[in-house]
Amino acid sequence: MDVSGNPREGDYKFMGIVVGSQEIFDRIMKNFNSDPRHDTRYKTNTNRRFFISKLKLKNKEVVALAVTINRDDIINKVRGQLRIKQKGVSSGKIYKAYNYLVWNRSRDRIQEFIVDHHLELCDVIFQCDRDCRMFAKENGLHNADPGNAHFVADLIAWARNNGINIPGMVTIDVTDRLVEALKKSVLN
Repeated sequence: MDVSGNPREGDYKFMGIVVGSQEIFDRIMKNFNSDPRHDTRYKTNTNRRFFISKLKLKNKEVVALAVTINRDDIINKVRGQLRIKQKGVSSGKIYKAYNYLVWNRSRDRIQEFIVDHHLELCDVIFQCDRDCRMFAKENGLHNADPGNAHFVADLIAWARNNGINIPGMVTIDVTDRLVEALKKSVLN
């Protein structure tokens, strides 16, 4: 699990989520003929495009979601609308409700994959970096340090942020439904 956008400003536009077995992600990494997780040069646009071109996602083996989240736009819009109606709604409450709603909108696709593989959601470990750790924790997900799955999720989020479509990647745009749902959630 990873996010893409302008993280220095906290402006997250897209979230990449991938679910599959460790063996699948090991095979994907082997297909790259290098280990980009330990090579800081992979963060360049040219190298990311190269890895994306070699990325093979088979729907039966892995679910790859590129979720449009536009976090700052949505939170600022809701915060502005709530300021007019209700004083004292904390930013923390808005962020927590936002994370919960994004997870709920993404969970159904992940659940389908998990059921097909005779697993439970509690069996899944989400590899993520510090950008997503709070998201995972707030939604009761087991998280681990970044690994092969995290690297693929990073590529998914970066590709979507740069308008690149990866075969096998499912795009989900939850932004329209989030504004109203977030206002209702925060006010309850």
